[in-house]
Amino acid sequence: MSYLTKPKKKELNKLGVETKNKISKDKIIYAHDQHTIRNLLNKGFKNRINVKIKYYSLSSDETRYREISIYYYCKEYIIAYCHLRKDIRTFVVNRINSVALLDKKYSIPDDFNNQDYVKGCW
Repeated sequence: MSYLTKPKKKELNKLGVETKNKISKDKIIYAHDQHTIRNLLNKGFKNRINVKIKYYSLSSDETRYREISIYYYCKEYIIAYCHLRKDIRTFVVNRINSVALLDKKYSIPDDFNNQDYVKGCW
């Protein structure tokens, strides 16, 4: 898997991502504040770019890194394909501690319907 190797410093600075050091080929730049996290999630969704998140799960009481492909995005939650679990999952945006854009495109399956995943949730 290749990560974003030559991000535009100016664009990342506009999003609030710190770029003081030279970026190596393997380094991923994470955003940690909620405003920037939301901006990067939205950008990943709009451009169909995978993102790597650090997510706190209430059910397991653990924080893990996950690579996801966002199929639906709103202010409170996202529905995404989780590459760790190899399944579509719902993530609460406020439980995402950090986000990084990856250099990997995806497409949303034609038969995806976000209503199938939110029935009885809210």
